[in-house]
Amino acid sequence: MNNAALWREIANNLGCKTLDTQTKQLAEQAVAILQAEATPRSVWKIVPLTHQPDALLLSDVPLAGKDIQLHLQGCEVAVVMAATLSCSAERSLRRIIAEDMALAVVADAVAAAMVEMLCDETEREIRDKAPYPYITARFSPGYGDLPLQTQPLLLRLSDATRKLGVTVTPQHILIPQKSVTAILGCSHQPVQDARTAICGINCSGCPHLQSCKHSQINHEQE
Repeated sequence: MNNAALWREIANNLGCKTLDTQTKQLAEQAVAILQAEATPRSVWKIVPLTHQPDALLLSDVPLAGKDIQLHLQGCEVAVVMAATLSCSAERSLRRIIAEDMALAVVADAVAAAMVEMLCDETEREIRDKAPYPYITARFSPGYGDLPLQTQPLLLRLSDATRKLGVTVTPQHILIPQKSVTAILGCSHQPVQDARTAICGINCSGCPHLQSCKHSQINHEQE
């Protein structure tokens, strides 16, 4: 795991550019706990993608939302991925909450950063191993207008419940909570990555550009 990237992500999650001494100490403590107790894992699978005039089908299931249709425009197939820090990480966070609320706030930011780094590693693996030269970045339920109701479909297609132990509540929240599902598009021809709500990446054209605390423009103006 890239330590520099991890610490940048932790700072971003805490809403600051750098960590003060006290927060850095809490973050180091949380990193040590989670690295010792979490068992981060991920899975991914290539699935069929069908473009119809009035719908985009992921393995014969329509995807809701215009943003994901734009994101996958021109893609031949999709990759469905899931990643989790594991139930053991969830238990660690609950224990920390019961024992030390200041540490718990920082530990939550650390865990979110760790699962983001795990997703980045999984995305790199997909780019290395998927037999397509052009692959979009990942797009998760909750980005743009892709609804959280898409979570069960992505868990089923990736087999993440059986392989990773990730489930989803009736409110479409993933359990363990430090888990992520996402879709990437693949093609033999160049495709446009059209995400509309990704933090700090491909900010141009994003409707959240001025308000997003992670945007490159806002960082440059600080």
